[in-house]
Amino acid sequence: MIYRDENQDLKEEVVSFWEAIKRKKLGAPLYQMPNEDCEMVTALHINEIFLLDVHDLDETIEEKPRDLLINHLYRAQKLSSCFYEFRHAYDNKLDATEYPNYIRINNFG
Repeated sequence: MIYRDENQDLKEEVVSFWEAIKRKKLGAPLYQMPNEDCEMVTALHINEIFLLDVHDLDETIEEKPRDLLINHLYRAQKLSSCFYEFRHAYDNKLDATEYPNYIRINNFG
């Protein structure tokens, strides 16, 4: 989960699969904010699809050309603390690490 803290800084909380199961069994929420002043930005899950590197989203996604959206559609491949790997949604070469088929984010900077 990525959230903004009370100072509007981006922070993250990584929840392992087993921690998620434990929270579910206890009836606790899966996503837990550190305090009430924090705001959730997004939750990342492996194999979820995201639009990356799309600028000027003044218009709705439905108004964007379909080719543009397809070229910027990525699947979350690996996630860990401050390390995110995204692969183009239509790329089946899992070992290729060249842009634009592969994007790695090592921090929020």
